[in-house]
Amino acid sequence: MAIIMSLAGPSECEDRLAGCDVWFDDGFCENSTDLMSVFCRKTCGFCSTRPEVCLDVISFCPQWANSGLCIASQEFMLANCPKSCDFCKAS
Repeated sequence: MAIIMSLAGPSECEDRLAGCDVWFDDGFCENSTDLMSVFCRKTCGFCSTRPEVCLDVISFCPQWANSGLCIASQEFMLANCPKSCDFCKAS
């Protein structure tokens, strides 16, 4: 059973649930990105700021891009996986 650590206000980079490490090991960071990017940001590697250069900030970006998330979760992917989704503008 997960214990909610904090739901009061957004945090830059912290997990909001206990047990995120176990969920990470079970593949939830990759398979349940919508939930895990809210509740297990630190453990799953979702903490980032928009990069000025065209780089992915999460190691799973190529897999997510190949599975269609560039379209299905465009806002999230634009912020975190611009390279894998070909969102970068040529200079």
